[in-house]
Amino acid sequence: MDTHKDLSYFRLRLQELLNTSFPEKANDQKFIEERSLWVPMPTRMLFVREILLSNATK
Repeated sequence: MDTHKDLSYFRLRLQELLNTSFPEKANDQKFIEERSLWVPMPTRMLFVREILLSNATK
């Protein structure tokens, strides 16, 4: 498995949540991979939005 993905903060937090609260999903690697990629997206979108807004006001 890709080391970079193994060290993803979001992936590790998701794995911890699944291990403790949803053990039936804890070994579903496809589920973990897809969901761990969702979390950073809003952060990136907010960053881009702020850049666009700051450029629009100049």
